Amino acid sequence: MMKLQQLLQSKREDVLPVALRHGAFNLRVFGSVARGEETQSSDIDLLVDYDLQKISPWFPGDALDGFPRYTRL
Repeated sequence: MMKLQQLLQSKREDVLPVALRHGAFNLRVFGSVARGEETQSSDIDLLVDYDLQKISPWFPGDALDGFPRYTRL
């Protein structure tokens, strides 16, 4: 099974353009995944900076439409 940190790294080139398109930048991972302590029930915690002039009123919910559905491998 691919670890979440490996999955994030492999999808980085997909995620960053979507984030930028929605005014988000400087994405950082924290929590159990960042510490290498993830478990089967871990999620991915992101700390995100964003530009108030570029985000929509529905951010971050509308940004999810730009991401394909990823599942654990």
